[in-house]
Amino acid sequence: MIRALQRPWRTLTRHAFLAMAGLAIASGALALTGSAASADGPACRYDSQRNACLWVTETWPGSGSYAVHIGIDVYMNQEQANDILARGGGFSAKVMGDDPSYDDLLFHLDVLSQGVAPHGLSAEFHTTVPGSWLDEDWDGRDELYATVVLTNPGWSPRSFTTGQLTGYF
Repeated sequence: MIRALQRPWRTLTRHAFLAMAGLAIASGALALTGSAASADGPACRYDSQRNACLWVTETWPGSGSYAVHIGIDVYMNQEQANDILARGGGFSAKVMGDDPSYDDLLFHLDVLSQGVAPHGLSAEFHTTVPGSWLDEDWDGRDELYATVVLTNPGWSPRSFTTGQLTGYF
């Protein structure tokens, strides 16, 4: 009789051990993937004046290196766009960290290309940075956005912001 009672306990113990081992593996995998850097995107803002987007993607998993891309279209007629570029105007961009008290300047990007398009003036910015440059909050979640400035000689600069991108870097 004792032997008969031991058999169900051994089976129960074996199943409990296997279940706990499975949970340990699953939680370890979750911890590894949960700590990996990630970001939503693209983060865009658009209206009748512009469409501006920010993308951040890890160059390869676990590298800690990120490709940062900004694209903007400013709507105007082609004559105005050609005039701005002919007089030396153009775009500049920077990535900012969004915080409650003040926003942090994280870094500037060089213009990759800018030009006249059927809808107006367009520009692209791209760079690769270490994750530490994007880690703007010590508490975990980081909130990023880009500001793109269009200079037009003889006029005040116009600033445009992208949507906000959140991630863990």
